[in-house]
Amino acid sequence: MEQQHPQKPQGLNAAQESMHQAPDTLLATILGRVDHLHAHQKQASEDELLRATHADSWDIRAISLHALGERKNYSSLDPFLEALHDEDISVRITAVQAFARSRTHIPLEQWLLALRDHDWQVRERAVMALADCSSFAEETRHSLLLAALQDSHEAVRKVAQEAMHRFGDVSSSDTKQHIHSQEKRAHYQRFVQSITHSWLVLTRQFQVLKSYWVACFIVQVLSYSIVVFTIWQQRNVHNIAFILTLVTTLSSAMGIAFTSNARLDAGLEITLSTPTSLRLITFCRFLIVIGSHLLLSLFASMIVAQIYAQGLWSLVQFWLGPMLFASSLTLASALLIGSWLSFLFTFFLELLPIGSDGQVFLLHWQNSSALPVWLALVCLLFTFLYLPKQSRLLHNAREM
Repeated sequence: MEQQHPQKPQGLNAAQESMHQAPDTLLATILGRVDHLHAHQKQASEDELLRATHADSWDIRAISLHALGERKNYSSLDPFLEALHDEDISVRITAVQAFARSRTHIPLEQWLLALRDHDWQVRERAVMALADCSSFAEETRHSLLLAALQDSHEAVRKVAQEAMHRFGDVSSSDTKQHIHSQEKRAHYQRFVQSITHSWLVLTRQFQVLKSYWVACFIVQVLSYSIVVFTIWQQRNVHNIAFILTLVTTLSSAMGIAFTSNARLDAGLEITLSTPTSLRLITFCRFLIVIGSHLLLSLFASMIVAQIYAQGLWSLVQFWLGPMLFASSLTLASALLIGSWLSFLFTFFLELLPIGSDGQVFLLHWQNSSALPVWLALVCLLFTFLYLPKQSRLLHNAREM
């Protein structure tokens, strides 16, 4: 009796590939259908093509319009003019392409309709067809290209600018001014798009990090409970400031260690498959953790300042620099030695000033407030220089 070996379960990637893998005959079937449609449309009469332009399937309508436009001796422009109002973008693009090959004069209103289409691909194709059309007067074409230079999409403006260079219409001062203004507009739109994209990435990190918020919230509550307890037990404002600095730096370091490390990210494979930069994601998570601890520390400092009649900035100076340095150091070391070791390293580093010389070290940080900020910038610079290398290593590790 043969021994049956149980099958080993396949991985998630293999299961997904087998589930969504297309059959081998799909491409041949599609190509065969397209060739059959093309052959049928070439042999069909003009009346059959006109009837096919009203078919229910968009591919039949598009192929019929394409075959009708290639004949160049069609009797009416009505099918192409009606196709400009078609619901499918491919049909509208096919109608616009036929305008450039047409020997019949196309009404200006139809060109304007194509240049104002709600899909930028249709508008781009209309500008290209306008450049290839020889039935237009130069002044009319120049006016239409100037209007295309003010399009909302960059690809349409680029095609219009290339068309104006092709016909030598860039010598006038008005054209140069239009091109210059559109270049400035394109730079501004790219800047706005980058800001919007960064804001979306930042807001999405709250959903990604929701599994870490419980642990971070417990750590923050316990940490700042120590500060509240110290306020009622201590009467020395310097000791309270030192405890606040210690709690702020350690809690922020723990939050950075376990939220910014890509190795602990369950969705790392999805992250690496998107064009979103790993630097941007790490920086957004760093801002979230630092911002939450900054607000809590400011609130605790306001309470201490009210009770002991101290200035708020004099208390903030104690913990702001060390918090930035400890968080940046934890972020940089977490890429090299992991989250736990990086947090322990920062923890022991923060415990060094405790003792007889603790107050002297604290005053040194206060008087040299720029030093921890510069050290934090150095750590952040190292982090963002090392992140692309780490992303490649993690990507290769996932593929192995």
